[in-house]
Amino acid sequence: MALQATQATARANSNSNKALKLEAVQCDLISALLPRMEHTVDVLIFNPPYVPTPDDEVCGSGIEASWAGGTNGRRVIDRAIPQIARVLSKPHGVGYVITVDDNQPEQLSQVFYGMGIHMQPLLRRRANNEYLSVQKLTWRKGDDSDSRPDKEVSS
Repeated sequence: MALQATQATARANSNSNKALKLEAVQCDLISALLPRMEHTVDVLIFNPPYVPTPDDEVCGSGIEASWAGGTNGRRVIDRAIPQIARVLSKPHGVGYVITVDDNQPEQLSQVFYGMGIHMQPLLRRRANNEYLSVQKLTWRKGDDSDSRPDKEVSS
């Protein structure tokens, strides 16, 4: 349903004189876009399901799938890290990831660092009973490695 709504919105807002250039893709994170999109994404915005929940709620079919992050709220984030490293353009690609304190951002930073990516907090705000942070991702300076991370991260 979300794909159809996206396509309908794009059609309604497109200039009728130009061809509509939209490819709505349903996939698990960005797996269906690899390797086609390898190191081509200049700006990536990722608002994952980050709330700590029982692991069995992750990837559910109900509304809980929008927030259920599993253990430490990291199940989806950890699966996404290698994919982010594969699609972010080098050397100038920038990513923004939403986290909460329960996601252990210091440890996340170390995982990204191991893939050649620097993670730094950009913004932190209180939202009801949690603190949301926007983490900025950039390639580490001087890291010209063309590593192809394809392993999931364990938290």
